[in-house]
Amino acid sequence: TFKMGLKTGKYTLSVGAMDTKGGKGSLASQTLEVPDFSQIETAADGTAHPVASASSLVLIRSFEQLPMGAPADPSHPFAAFTFGDMRATPYFGSTFRTADPVSIFYQVYDLTPGPASDPAAPPVAKGRALVRILMDGKTEVARANWKQIETTVDGDLIGPISLAGYKPGRYQVELTLIDRNAADRTLKQGTWFEVVP
Repeated sequence: TFKMGLKTGKYTLSVGAMDTKGGKGSLASQTLEVPDFSQIETAADGTAHPVASASSLVLIRSFEQLPMGAPADPSHPFAAFTFGDMRATPYFGSTFRTADPVSIFYQVYDLTPGPASDPAAPPVAKGRALVRILMDGKTEVARANWKQIETTVDGDLIGPISLAGYKPGRYQVELTLIDRNAADRTLKQGTWFEVVP
């Protein structure tokens, strides 16, 4: 895992590998976008708060259960994909075969906190999130249930999803986030993949 700090924007990540004995190499490239998590808006009452974001959407190959209390291993190739006591192996690239199972992991950030039912309690966020899969970005072929959210940061893992019934073609994974305390502001994030026979 290589971690680097990047400014907000769109990038192309290129990775090369060389077989030093055989003299053969390969290069892979993938576009990525670094979201802006520092957006601030001012409410009518003059208070400022971060703007909600539905930015993390990752296609996962598998999860590994780590031993309880195991120390973090920053040298592991997938250290950046460790969530609590689970470590994910993501898919790199966007082409899948019908025999490939896929899981979808997402995180949402900075939902607007609002008043709790108990005046003595801290503010509570209210939101909901939905994941759908659309063929060609138009026709819905699968959807998860709406997830109700009551924290400013949340996420979920959906799957594994069998692609056995998917026709060859392009598909969009679409994440919809509704921030209930911000007048039902709706945010969307998507990623694409292709299914081949």
